Amino acid sequence: MSLELNLHLMLLVFVTFMLLILILNTCLYRPILELLHRRESLLGEDAKDIQEQRDEIAQLRLEAEKVLGEARDQAKRIKDLATLEAQGVYEEKLNRSKAEIGNRFMNAQRELTQRREQIKEELSKNAGVFEAEVRKKFLALGGCE
Repeated sequence: MSLELNLHLMLLVFVTFMLLILILNTCLYRPILELLHRRESLLGEDAKDIQEQRDEIAQLRLEAEKVLGEARDQAKRIKDLATLEAQGVYEEKLNRSKAEIGNRFMNAQRELTQRREQIKEELSKNAGVFEAEVRKKFLALGGCE
């Protein structure tokens, strides 16, 4: 077997190889490279969107904490105001009850004083009758006059 260089065959192989490279480059490599570039740009945009969303979430979280803090402060103010109002109502009712009890006590004392005076008057009026009755009983028991 002899090895000879066949220029026609070499030229044909070279031309075929170049055509193959040209066809592969236009039909396969460029679309794949374009696809890879598009994919990289989409990934970059997605990463940017993700970062923006994280920033937005952090901002919303801060706003929510601020709103919750304001709501807690407002609830505390409302509770304190309601407590003060309730305490005022309690003290007002307590003072009214004390005044009413004081008035009842004074009325009861007046009634007792009046009743005591009435009893004294009745006893004074009936003192002679009582004295006579006591004498009768005393004498009936054998006492001396």
